[in-house]
Order: sequence, then structure tokens, then C-alpha cells
Amino acid sequence: MLHEEGHFLGLGHSDPTGGNCPVMKASYSWGSVQRTPCSDDIAGVRYLYPEGSGSEPPTPTGLTASPGSATSINVSWQNVPNEYGYEVWRADQSCSTATAGDFVLIDSVDADVTTYPDDWYGQGLVAGAYCYKVRAFNLNGESPFSNEDDASGGQPDGDGDGVPDDTDNCPETYNPGQDDHDGDGVPGTQPPPGATWGGDACDDDDDNDGFDDAVEVYVGTDALDDCPDEIGVHDAWPLDINMDRTVTAVGDVLNFGDRIGAEPADPEWWQRLDLNMDGMITVAGDALLFREMIGESCT
Repeated sequence: MLHEEGHFLGLGHSDPTGGNCPVMKASYSWGSVQRTPCSDDIAGVRYLYPEGSGSEPPTPTGLTASPGSATSINVSWQNVPNEYGYEVWRADQSCSTATAGDFVLIDSVDADVTTYPDDWYGQGLVAGAYCYKVRAFNLNGESPFSNEDDASGGQPDGDGDGVPDDTDNCPETYNPGQDDHDGDGVPGTQPPPGATWGGDACDDDDDNDGFDDAVEVYVGTDALDDCPDEIGVHDAWPLDINMDRTVTAVGDVLNFGDRIGAEPADPEWWQRLDLNMDGMITVAGDALLFREMIGESCT
């Protein structure tokens, strides 16, 4: 590999002189490996890639940071001579509290570029203070760092999940994945009174069948599906007791029969019918839920 990397750099084969040096010999002694470049190899590379002469570039000055869009901060500085580009460093806090160890290199820009829009690679900055500094570089090394400056940017992120409130379907509940099974979440839009934001993490009814997820877990129906996928097998809709996709008096309501008044200790108890989770099967709390739904179907 070392020999082939020499070819990649532009070196040809060297004249054989015995042993395994230089690495760029056309052949080696059997059973031996040369793991480091030899003086001839080093001289060849230095000839092809001469070291820069002079010194590293001067220190950039005049750095300023200011809010850009709702989710970005613009950083700018004065250009310096003899540079090949600039490194942009950031600390996720104000400059008054940031130490050298708090800064990380976030990007670099080409020569003569003196601005950088930081939007966290298109993801958007969350709300907070950010401190910036830059340094120039060339073949001889890096300049000292510029002055530091900070700015506040990004949208509020009340639940701390990394998703700004204006695009979060549950801005008060941690949900970085933004799952929304029933698609009823409108990111960043306040729902009407009594409604939820819609993302699964803050939606009590993930399948929009009119029953809270907690109820469906209690009675044993599928909280992520509002209708049986397979008739008679898939129990998905709490009102569809016989799983035929239609609420009927005969197929569903008659299941209450002798079970009215039953409690967990009774032989007639069936938790599937305790739709209000009060520990007793009743007409008012459970059976009457079917009254307005007789004849309704799901798909």
C-alpha cells in the first residue's frame, strides 16, 4: 500500500539498490515489508510538492455575528492576504461564558470569502446564543484566531427536542422523530380549544377513531388503526365488537346482554366492554356510546 500511495502522489519506480529502500523500487526481497518511506522516497515527494515559503497568514479582524433568518446567524470578517481559506469555529453559548474548549470547527470557506451563513447545514439553529471566531490558513499553518462575537438565533424550542416550535407538531412534548401516525398534526399551528397538536407524542387518539389511546390499550383494540384490516380477526375499532367494520345492534350492542353491572370479579365481566375504564360495565357509561353510531361503518 505504501508503494502504491507513492504512485498516487506521482512517483515512479526507483533504481534498485538492494534491500527494500527506497519504497518505490520495482521489487522487494521475498518475505519482507518496508513500512516507512526511505530518504529517496521523501526527497521525491518533496520535489513534487515543495513546502511553502514564508509564514502563516495574519490574524483576521473585525468579526461580527448577527441574526440572519429565523433559523440562522450571519458571520463576517475582514479579509487577510496570503490565505488559502478560513476556518469557522463556534461555541453554543455566549462569548462571555465560552472557553477555548467550548469551540468546535463547524466549516471552512475558500480564499477571499469573508462571510458565513450558519444555519446548521440547513437544519436550522435552535434558539440560543452562539459565539463565533475564525482563523485563516495556508500551507505554512494557521493564523491566530480572530476576535469573538456572538448573536442569538433560531426559533424557540420549548421541549428541547431539537425541532423549533414553529415546525414542531408537539412543541410542548419531546418528540425529535415527529411521528404522526394519523397525519393530523399541523406543525407550529395552535389547534382550536380542546384539540391536540397532533403528533403522536401529544395526540391522545393516534388513529382518530374517537377513543383515547389509553382506552384502546385497556380494552385491547389497535390504537394505531381505526378499522379492522381483516374481518373477524383484527380488533381495531372499540365500537366494532364483532369486527365486521359496521356498528350494529345485533352484532355489537347485544354483547352487553347479561353483562350490565358486571365487575372484574364477576364471571360475566369482559374488559372489552368497559369503554370508560371505570371497572364496571354499565348502560350509561358504556352501552350508550353506541346509540348515535348504529349503522356507521369504517373503511
